[in-house]
Amino acid sequence: MLLPCHDLLLGLAKTHCVVDLSARSKWVPTTSRRRHMDLYQATSCPKQRARNVVERSMYSKVSVVASLATVTGLLQGANPKFNHAFHRDVVTRTTVATICQTRAKRVVVQHDTLMHAHVACDVVFVECQEAMICSDNRHGFLCAVHSIPSAIHTTASESVLPRANVRNSGIVAVESLLLPGVVDIVYVLHMTFPPSMAPAVCDKVMVQRLSSLRHIAAFATPVGLRWLNAFLPR
Repeated sequence: MLLPCHDLLLGLAKTHCVVDLSARSKWVPTTSRRRHMDLYQATSCPKQRARNVVERSMYSKVSVVASLATVTGLLQGANPKFNHAFHRDVVTRTTVATICQTRAKRVVVQHDTLMHAHVACDVVFVECQEAMICSDNRHGFLCAVHSIPSAIHTTASESVLPRANVRNSGIVAVESLLLPGVVDIVYVLHMTFPPSMAPAVCDKVMVQRLSSLRHIAAFATPVGLRWLNAFLPR
C-alpha cells in the first residue's frame, strides 16, 4: 500500500482528525440488545449525494459509571477481551504504519475490513488518539479517524472489496458535567460508500459498528455498580 509521507500524514491527522458533531440528527429506536445506548442518524448533504456516492452520518452515545482512566485504557486496546467484543464486526484489522507514538499521543494508519452478514467493505484511515481537556477543565480522551484519499489497493483480493471512506469521525469520552464518577461517550461516523452498496446495507454496516459502544459498560463499570447505568440520563 502506497502511503503519503510522514509529515503529510501528521498534518492530515492534525487538520482532519476532528470529530464533527454539528450535523442535524434524529433519534433512531434500537433493540433491547442495544439498551442503555442511544443511536442517531443525520440527514445527508445534497451536495454529497450528487457525487455518485452513498453518504451516511450516524452516531451513538452512552454514559457509564466508570473512571475516565478505565475507559481510556479500553479504547487504547489494553483489554484483549474487550478488543474482541468491540471489533467483532471488523474481520481484519491491520496497523499499516505508526506515525507518532508517545505517552500523550498516538497516530497510526489503519486498514480495516468491516462486515455485516455477507457484505464487506474496507476502509483505510489515519487514527489519532490523545488525552484532552475541555474548556470547562473536564478531562477526556479522543480517538479520531479520517480516511487517506491516496491509499491504494495492492492485491487482487483487496480490490474485490468496495472501498468506504470515513471523515471527521471517531470516539470522544469525557467526564460528566453533572455526575462525578460518570463518563459520557459518543461514537461518530461520517462515511461514504461506493454506489454499488445499497443505502440500507450501508446503514446496517454503520449501525453494527456504532453498536459496539455498548460493550464499554460491561467492561468499564464494576460488576456491583452496573445496575446504575440504567438510571443515567440519556
